Amino acid sequence: MSNQKYSNYEGVGARNSELYSYSQAVKVGNVIKCSGQGGWENDGSLDTEDLVGQIELAFKNVEKNLKNAGARGWEDVYAVRSYHISLSSSFDLMVKQFQKWIPSHKPIWTCVGVTELGIPGMIVEIEVEAIVGN
Repeated sequence: MSNQKYSNYEGVGARNSELYSYSQAVKVGNVIKCSGQGGWENDGSLDTEDLVGQIELAFKNVEKNLKNAGARGWEDVYAVRSYHISLSSSFDLMVKQFQKWIPSHKPIWTCVGVTELGIPGMIVEIEVEAIVGN
């Protein structure tokens, strides 16, 4: 029997799971790994011209995903990977969101510039790992 527990938050999380055949998060023991979260609204819409808005929403979607999977939120995150269409335009904006969402610690972070992301119109995508119950 597997000890993996997959989850999808309501709205776009569940919709993307159905459309694209993947889960938003998996919990294995006390570790939660989250699929990359974009800056989408709960209905899946994206403002393709709003870099600041997409980054803010991506952080909110990570929080929603973590809580749905059983974590407290960003405070449980120990690792972050972010993917950026324009790394030079988004790097400082990401740092500001780290300071806002994770004021109590500094998780490890890998950020990568890419030419495109999984859903058309995405400018940034954030993937995290968290430990719960510590």
